[in-house]
Amino acid sequence: MIDNHSKVLAIRCDVRYPQGYPHDGTNGDVSKLMKLVKESHTERKVGMHYVWVREQATSEVPHYHALLLVNGDRVRSPYGILKKMEDVWGRVIGSDPSGLVDHCNHAHDGKPGIGHVPLKRPSSKAQGEERTRQEERFNAARAELDDRASYLIKTHTKGGAPKRVREFGASQLKPKRGEAPQD
Repeated sequence: MIDNHSKVLAIRCDVRYPQGYPHDGTNGDVSKLMKLVKESHTERKVGMHYVWVREQATSEVPHYHALLLVNGDRVRSPYGILKKMEDVWGRVIGSDPSGLVDHCNHAHDGKPGIGHVPLKRPSSKAQGEERTRQEERFNAARAELDDRASYLIKTHTKGGAPKRVREFGASQLKPKRGEAPQD
């Protein structure tokens, strides 16, 4: 995503079902949520991609952790996107979505609570000390994003999905025109 846009806003959130929800065992609801949210932003010419993971340890229904990546030149705050997610989630599950989309803005490893990370690629025109500063800011933001995104890969709450039900999903990110996909 950062190859396609000079700025990317990475947004972490969690999605849950209400207590007693009659879940069907599939990931159809979260897939529909992500598809509709992405489509609504694509219509407004805001590039967006996502990855979600399913977790279910002891509860009767799964919950999902998600990472959204949006064009940071078009979106600087996560709150409009998170509000849209709440609205769409309420329509998808036919229930009041209040409190079901966690903005992940609670303190983390002793750091202040922020559920999003803005990334800004260093300018190709910057040189010397300015280039070094931009690279340091980018690398620090990237490390913060890696730390927050790593929560999605924890394994102890995975493996509980029914047979033939995936435990993750993602949108496809195509390389810039004329470039081959990177490994």
